[in-house]
Amino acid sequence: MTLPPKFQFVGFIAAGGTATVVNYSFFLFLFSLGNQYLLSAAAGYLSGIAVSFALNRWVVYGSKDSIGAQFFRYLIAYAIALIVQLGLLEMLVRWGVSPEWANIFAICVVVVINFFVVRTFVFSNRKDTRQ
Repeated sequence: MTLPPKFQFVGFIAAGGTATVVNYSFFLFLFSLGNQYLLSAAAGYLSGIAVSFALNRWVVYGSKDSIGAQFFRYLIAYAIALIVQLGLLEMLVRWGVSPEWANIFAICVVVVINFFVVRTFVFSNRKDTRQ
């Protein structure tokens, strides 16, 4: 099943929302244990990747392409997004925003960017040439 393009953003947001709840919950848990905020945010971010990939692959885009190639592209996209998120988080914390609020803002920015990157780079209906 593939969502029509006009509903893909809604599906992406739902999948991302689920992954973000996992991400932020893990961040808060680790941060509350006294871990450094950047390490906590990175671990939280990574915890949401598997949830997000699975939901996007099977529910939002209904992809049938090679899972290995897609997951590799997904990891690249999210590695770049993680750098952006951590950079925004650090900048906002240095400007005096609390890590909890700064991370929420950084996550929101990255979600919008990731929709376009994931749709065009990861699940663009390209065929894996190694099949």
